[in-house]
Amino acid sequence: MTVLIATGNAVLDDHLKKYLETSYKVNYVEELADVVDKVQEANVVVLSSYLPSTHEEDQEKELQSFQYAVHHLLERNIRIVFLTDTSISVEMLEHLFNLGVYDFIITEDGNVDLEDILNKVGSPSSAKKASNIIDDYAKQVNPKHHVLYPKVKGEPMKTLKKSELERYHHAEYNEQEAPKTLASHRTQENDVENETTNQTAKRKNQRRKTSETVNNQVEEPKMFAFWGASTNLGKRTLSQSYASQIAKLGYSVLYIEFDYMNPALALTTALSNQEKNLYQLSLSQDSFDLKQYIANKMDVKITKEMVSLFSEVPENLHFLGLPSGFTSEQFPSITNKGFLGTLISALKEVEFDAIVMNLPNQIDNLFSFPVMLESDVVFAVTTSSPVRINEYRKLKQMLNDTPLNMDKWEVIVNQVGEDIPREVCDQLLRERSILSVPYDVQRPSYELDIRIGSPSINNKMNELASLYGFMLPEPEVTKKKGIFGGLKLK
Repeated sequence: MTVLIATGNAVLDDHLKKYLETSYKVNYVEELADVVDKVQEANVVVLSSYLPSTHEEDQEKELQSFQYAVHHLLERNIRIVFLTDTSISVEMLEHLFNLGVYDFIITEDGNVDLEDILNKVGSPSSAKKASNIIDDYAKQVNPKHHVLYPKVKGEPMKTLKKSELERYHHAEYNEQEAPKTLASHRTQENDVENETTNQTAKRKNQRRKTSETVNNQVEEPKMFAFWGASTNLGKRTLSQSYASQIAKLGYSVLYIEFDYMNPALALTTALSNQEKNLYQLSLSQDSFDLKQYIANKMDVKITKEMVSLFSEVPENLHFLGLPSGFTSEQFPSITNKGFLGTLISALKEVEFDAIVMNLPNQIDNLFSFPVMLESDVVFAVTTSSPVRINEYRKLKQMLNDTPLNMDKWEVIVNQVGEDIPREVCDQLLRERSILSVPYDVQRPSYELDIRIGSPSINNKMNELASLYGFMLPEPEVTKKKGIFGGLKLK
């Protein structure tokens, strides 16, 4: 067996080589770029999150290079022993787990026990053991979530009259004054567990009804919101693919990048315009014409090399995104209390068959919970990780005591391993998911090529679109006159 050492630490490399050479053939590399070139004969790679990269000054490119290296190793059935410390996010560990990395060594002070590494090299960990390691680590990290909900006399509102709800949406929302947590609210965990089959079936029938189409025009629903309790769930990828697939079916679609906390539309698709975007619209929050800030691919400046890839973007896919180079710190303060209400009203009036919105993960954000309230369907994205599912369930339970109509709530389980049945995910969720999306190892390469989704992801989003009445129009069939009779397609 051949072991490739890639820790980025010369002292550690020397010690590992000394001990491993007694039993294995050993090679080592000093940079991330060299991993791909020297794995031809390797069976195991000891990989550190601190292995130097040529893109250290660009965090996004460094992450992409790391993901590419991991994909390259796993595609060749090379096992990875992954070394890191407590600065790593739970999301990244789960991402690696979903890819098939099960040998984790997480240190608190940076001191690594050589015996731990040697044991991992010789004795692979199981998926169950790896899952337990991630669960324990997640408990140590203890992430905090903020939930927005309106209050009346200090109590959460379960129902509102239409007039009161409209006043809340369009005038009374104040991000600074809104309550930030549900600390005073005692959650009822059993409410989710005891949900009856009849209630679930009733909600599904209400939410999955397919609207009748007339001349390729969809009546309801129109506004689709994608949301996730944390980052790295695939929310952005799914929402972009969903919008693109509906547009490819011949419908007019508007995609909105409300998640200004994690701007990525310009970076991952090159869809960007410096004048037509959400940032410029927000600067004009007191008075604006929405149509002036909506762009499509004809408004994007591209290079000759991008022409062929850009031809895949439908012309009827419009977008209200954020400009290239934008950072969350640049987003203007929203001082006009009526801005969101005016924007939502304008969105409902524009002539699009579908509006697909990527919402911020922070549910107390101006463009998160208040936009959910006005959406026709809310797709909550999670993954098959027990940590992410538990996180989702807790937050959904809190949302049950808000004015949000949960009849329009659907959960999508993303990045599901090939060996994990949908029923297993639903058992963990304690509800029926509308769709499960398998993990696609090809997705990183498609993202590097600034292509929306991937073939398998796009197929799944096309399946989702069909549940809401978006499909290719049936060809008209007319009788053919003449001695041969028969039928012909118009």
